[in-house]
Amino acid sequence: MTKTSTITKTFDVMGHAVQIASDPNLTDPFSRWLRRDWQPEDHSRVAAQLLGEGDLMLDLGANYGTFSVPITVVKGSRCIAFEALRRNIPVLHAAIEANGISDKYEWVLAAITGAAGEVRIAGESAYGTVGASGQRVLSYGLDDLLGEFDLSGLKLIKMDIEGCEMEALQGANRFFETFPDVSFIFEANAAHSHRQKHLPQDLLKFFEDRGYILYLCKYGRLTRRTSSDFQESGVSDYVASKVPLENTVTGFSFEDFDKEHIIKETRFSVTEMKHGYRLSAIDQMHLAPDWISNDAVIGPISSPSSAGKLHAG
Repeated sequence: MTKTSTITKTFDVMGHAVQIASDPNLTDPFSRWLRRDWQPEDHSRVAAQLLGEGDLMLDLGANYGTFSVPITVVKGSRCIAFEALRRNIPVLHAAIEANGISDKYEWVLAAITGAAGEVRIAGESAYGTVGASGQRVLSYGLDDLLGEFDLSGLKLIKMDIEGCEMEALQGANRFFETFPDVSFIFEANAAHSHRQKHLPQDLLKFFEDRGYILYLCKYGRLTRRTSSDFQESGVSDYVASKVPLENTVTGFSFEDFDKEHIIKETRFSVTEMKHGYRLSAIDQMHLAPDWISNDAVIGPISSPSSAGKLHAG
């Protein structure tokens, strides 16, 4: 295991003392957040309500375990976590040991892609990219997990795998035949989608075609979304469920966001975020209602001439 410094800090999570681990030598925004004022994100609060004691969750793209470790502590559920960045593994292992959950929590140094093999991944902390450079690491497709791991009691999959989501889902025919009703929590990163030459909505369409209901999970809300809806935020978390969450999840509003909020989010995506997020917003502008595409700030950026300049840049 790569030698990495680790520290832990105690946070209250649903009445439980949970140790969150981090690397004190890293100063990126995610690492600073963990050491300063980390708190469970909305999708973690949803997951905690979807899992019971002994249920199994797969954490695909586990990072330091900040999503799945607290849930395992609070709910007594089980987890198999896959993380592809070698430097993150000692921090994840420290979190498991500090919380005393090694009997419920298994980690695997591997990427999740479309099929078994090997990939290269570069980056550190929460920022990894699968591509032509970086360290070599083992990869699994979802179908490959069926013969390699005990997946009994599987109820939930969290998937944040740096743009490999569509590839992983498309290669999972046997997996969905085996687990047709498993719930998913997944990230739709617009810049990653653009780089992989698909829209964030293509991820939603994949689940829609299999009978799932999709919810945007953000700012204390669970609002239904479809593959025909414009994604106003550059990075969005979604919950895919076979049953209506309105009947099972509490503590969230199920109302959609108002126009003012959606305009604000879209403006931020196209003016403040990195190049790929603007390109993705332009790619999906045909899905936007007129009050978005004709906005005084958004409209000029999403015009054909602007799109050409951005793509050429």
